[in-house]
Amino acid sequence: MPRFFLIACALSGFLSTLMGAVGVHLLRGQLDEHLTQVFQIAVQYHFWHTLALGLVALLARQYPTSRWLCWSGCAFLLGIVLFSGGLYGLTAGGWAASAKLAPLGGMSFMAGWLLLAVFAATAL
Repeated sequence: MPRFFLIACALSGFLSTLMGAVGVHLLRGQLDEHLTQVFQIAVQYHFWHTLALGLVALLARQYPTSRWLCWSGCAFLLGIVLFSGGLYGLTAGGWAASAKLAPLGGMSFMAGWLLLAVFAATAL
């Protein structure tokens, strides 16, 4: 579990950095103000939840059998895909349907934080 989450964290960190660069260098002037803000929010949530995933990876080294950590990490990953991915899809291709994934991703982020809290309350 720790290895999986650390690899996922590293790849997600790479992708969030890449998407930030895409936003600054390739999309500048291509999107209206609203979609530019949406893209920036997607990158910010992607980055911050990548760090949360890294925290889960580090904790999972000490608590490799914790189901709360496993579920928390999975929820963070799902949130990155659904929330940030949905917003990236909206801004990159105008796929309005992809934006409907964002609320599910937001709920996944919240679930990840709550599961991390349950872990802290029960294991530490």
